[in-house]
Amino acid sequence: MANRVHELRWQKMMTVTELAKKSGLSRATVWAIENNVERGYNLSTLVKLAKTLDTPVNELFDLEALNQ
Repeated sequence: MANRVHELRWQKMMTVTELAKKSGLSRATVWAIENNVERGYNLSTLVKLAKTLDTPVNELFDLEALNQ
């Protein structure tokens, strides 16, 4: 998920801080997601990210990496 969130954020030309502000999440949470810090993220966090990045929630996941 970390790489996908980072890629989607760059496509939208947003900084971590901008994504955090627009999604209503803390900068630390966005940073942790992008840096693959082990945390349990709840669905509402993922929905906020997906809405802000204008993408379905499932697009946040790198499904190819999960299948390996």
